[in-house]
Amino acid sequence: MIFMCFLFKALYYYGQAAAGGHREAQYRYAKLLLTSRGHQSLEELNMAISFLEQSAASGLTKVENVKKLNEKKQMIAPHVATG
Repeated sequence: MIFMCFLFKALYYYGQAAAGGHREAQYRYAKLLLTSRGHQSLEELNMAISFLEQSAASGLTKVENVKKLNEKKQMIAPHVATG
């Protein structure tokens, strides 16, 4: 229960910082969206990819960033094709 409270707070505050353009927060928020709750909606996947792209474009060059982006694009492609 305590973990979930911290998780929701982390999602909220990282989301606020990510929306404000903080590149490390964009990366961390996307990572939380992709890994924290077991399943994600198509909207959450798209948001995570967008923040990963933004953090990469702003100069964050973590290998994980690019690798995750490519993996998630491949995961989304079947969902987008089927509706």
